[in-house]
Amino acid sequence: MGYPLTTYAQDKAHGTVINPSIVLEIDGYSRVFGVSSIKKYTRVGDVGLMIDGNWTIGGYTTKQDADSFISLDGSTTSISQQLNQDKGGTSSVSSIQIALIDKDEKITRLISPSVELTDILGRKAWVYLGFQDTAWPEDHVLLFSGIVDEVTSSSNIILNIAHPEQNKRQDIFITAEAEVNGSFNAAATTITLNSTANFLLPVTTIFYTYVKIGDEIIRYTGISGNDLTGCSRAQFGTIAASMSSGDTATSFYRLTGSAIDVALRLMLSGENQYFLTGFQINNFLRSTAGVDTTNSLFFAGVDMATKWGLVVGDYITTTGAANAANNFTLRQITSISYSIEGTLVTVDGAALVLEVDTDATMSVKSKYNVLPDGLGLGGDSVDVQGFEDIAATYAASIADYDFYLTETVKAKDFIDTEVLFPSNLYTLPKKAKISVGAVSPPLGIGTLATLDASTITNPSNIKIKRSINKYFYNTVVYKYDFDAVETDKPLAGYIRVDTDSKNQIPVGTKTMTIVSKGLRNNAATTAILDSNSIRFLEKYKYAAETIMVSGFYGELFNVDVGDSVIFGDESMPIVDSKFGVRGFTPRMCEVIDKRMDIKSGKVELTII
Repeated sequence: MGYPLTTYAQDKAHGTVINPSIVLEIDGYSRVFGVSSIKKYTRVGDVGLMIDGNWTIGGYTTKQDADSFISLDGSTTSISQQLNQDKGGTSSVSSIQIALIDKDEKITRLISPSVELTDILGRKAWVYLGFQDTAWPEDHVLLFSGIVDEVTSSSNIILNIAHPEQNKRQDIFITAEAEVNGSFNAAATTITLNSTANFLLPVTTIFYTYVKIGDEIIRYTGISGNDLTGCSRAQFGTIAASMSSGDTATSFYRLTGSAIDVALRLMLSGENQYFLTGFQINNFLRSTAGVDTTNSLFFAGVDMATKWGLVVGDYITTTGAANAANNFTLRQITSISYSIEGTLVTVDGAALVLEVDTDATMSVKSKYNVLPDGLGLGGDSVDVQGFEDIAATYAASIADYDFYLTETVKAKDFIDTEVLFPSNLYTLPKKAKISVGAVSPPLGIGTLATLDASTITNPSNIKIKRSINKYFYNTVVYKYDFDAVETDKPLAGYIRVDTDSKNQIPVGTKTMTIVSKGLRNNAATTAILDSNSIRFLEKYKYAAETIMVSGFYGELFNVDVGDSVIFGDESMPIVDSKFGVRGFTPRMCEVIDKRMDIKSGKVELTII
């Protein structure tokens, strides 16, 4: 599921009359926007709360710092996501538009530079979906997050919010070129260029730096002014040769690590050390419940893991605390816990001291921000915990890579097709972030939505399709171990043919070809290709069935692409080709397509 729903939100989702609630939050702006008035849970200490018998703790009150300015006319109300497991990724709505009513010119001031905000363009924004008369944010789910990349002003003002996936469309490890400055023999270990601008420095064990001059590839370990230092000559079987002024030096990099680690490092590394800066801390050690926890920071009313993507192992720097012991640099997070009061984050290092209602702020660095170049995303854009969960679940089938980067890298294509896909992984939008899934039979992890005659509409009209033109393969081919010098030349290959599939469906060879420039020819790679090719064919060798169902909010409200669901009901008169009868025996399936109309509440799913 996307996010777990509160009991009250579940009750609303299954109600007979459903009024959707959309909430827009903009980073750095003190007010939020809704379709109607926004509710919040009542808490002791709320501003304006009077002891008059008209409220109860845990009940609802109207949120005062909110405006009902969202107009569904002009806002995006249809959301679609499509999963292409056999292509290495997904296609989904790349942006969402929110139309705001410009009452009393409040939105005019919001979008005007240096009036309410320095600028709204480039601001992070979150769109939540829930039901009217439920609390925000607790009873809502995060529908979409991104940055405001466009503002259109008319009678209403429309904000366009771009999904983080769009930020993957960048060039990284841009090829650097310079000329040799001077003459150097075949044994020189320091080489001078006319400029070392844009040449990158190495990172121990995960990123190695080289330069190609003529036909020779040379490794360097440092840069001093215009000098490449610590040079090791004649790498990758090339021959050391003398060089002279004017010879061209071209960058050449080597990137290593597991598929999950490489993907996260590429997305989360960048020129900025911190992805979250100046975030207000409420207390050191003490929660609002009055409980003290060693070496903890407390953030009231916010889920730091869900919204900002903090994970264990990230680094925190604090400043502005009244007590000097609470000001520290790059301490590592050891635990994160969330309750209705807020989030408690603990860090390693020397003891912190009690400080309530502090003026301190924190900045957060991702533990994966280790490369000299990358997309510069943060945990608010990338589902880091989801990536780590997949790494733990499928550890034995996730490959270790050794990439030779000889030209500028197109980040999205590289991550999707070169890093994830050869390990039977694929990108998908989940929890309003960039996430990851694995090609495998559906897994029954957590609470699964049930799709049966009671939760879907018109079960007699359900369409079940098998085809030799889609979701059908009987052969898997890998081309890998590409040469460092002749970079378009694979030195190894792997083929698996499923003869049972070819005999049962005699239509010739249907091949999935996977090209991987990061896999190297060794025993570990062979074992992984054995496992992954079998798992891939198990899913597609008999032409996987796709099943199209529809319904309304309820069980389908919080289902995401990539989720496992229980589908089936022996009372439904639909074909169960597994047993050759009508009446579909319940079984686990996976959602590969979702279309949701926010206004009507209609949800259409395709499962496989």
